[in-house]
Amino acid sequence: MNNKIKKILLITLLFTICFAIDSGAVSASGSAVGKKTSNRLQALAKEMQDFEYFLLMQNGYGNKYSKKSSIKLNNEYIAKASALSIPVSEKNCVKKEELSEGEDYYYSVSDSAIKNASKNIFGKTVDKTSMPSEKIENCIYDAYNSPEYGPVKYECVVETETTYTINIVSVTKKGSEYIMVKDAYFGYWGGDHGNSNVRITYTAKKSGKSKYGYVIKKMSIQKYDKTISFSVDQYAQIPFYGIWCDASKSLKQAGKKAMNLYKKGFEAEIVVTSDWSNLNKEKWYVITYGEYGDEESAKENLTRVKKYYPKAYVKYTGERRS
Repeated sequence: MNNKIKKILLITLLFTICFAIDSGAVSASGSAVGKKTSNRLQALAKEMQDFEYFLLMQNGYGNKYSKKSSIKLNNEYIAKASALSIPVSEKNCVKKEELSEGEDYYYSVSDSAIKNASKNIFGKTVDKTSMPSEKIENCIYDAYNSPEYGPVKYECVVETETTYTINIVSVTKKGSEYIMVKDAYFGYWGGDHGNSNVRITYTAKKSGKSKYGYVIKKMSIQKYDKTISFSVDQYAQIPFYGIWCDASKSLKQAGKKAMNLYKKGFEAEIVVTSDWSNLNKEKWYVITYGEYGDEESAKENLTRVKKYYPKAYVKYTGERRS
């Protein structure tokens, strides 16, 4: 084999390894598992999806997890995660409240269902007594033991402009433990869903107590802001009021400015001024904190953003130019 062919093979091999590691298909610290085992462990990890969303929403849109953080799976969290994993429907709804911008739903879950779920997911039986008696204040998603209705799943149906998308789930074995890694996107619904910015890692062990044959023992979360990207909102057709915070002639620079706004806890959107009749005819990429149907709603949120952007202001876009 000549040196040229060796070089090509080496480059090909390195590319394949890098691609596999990036996509979560290979783990440098674990060995591959069989398809049946992988499917069971992925199904187990899926039970935690609503609990993952709860954790990310509770902690500044996941910003708390800029460093890898271990989640302490105490009895309260085990009960909460178990309750959130239980499927509910309209027939389980025990209370519904109309809000100015959405609706509150309370779904009853049985104590026996919580016990069963906790055994299957964690290999430990807990009940409603491990749950808090009140929901978390300003929470839009929770599970707690209501004094009035017993254990409930609570959901506030309101537009948050936030999505949670699982992109890749990989499973490897390390000694007697199984490592499940979820790479996901959590953030603005108009962002790049295929570009993961959250990694959730589970450690599981074999167990005869679970219908899956495995139970979760450890959990950690890490959020990677560096992978978030912003693009121009090309889908808005209806005129709106924006809270205009920053601008640039360069889309790349506008993306960086949008990222700065996002890191401060605001949902950022990029708009092209020349697309709208009441904005600058010269093409600028401008960053707005939200899109509002009326001026009053926009001004209500202006004070919050002015702390970081003193020159931010509210302005109507006018009709979209054809």
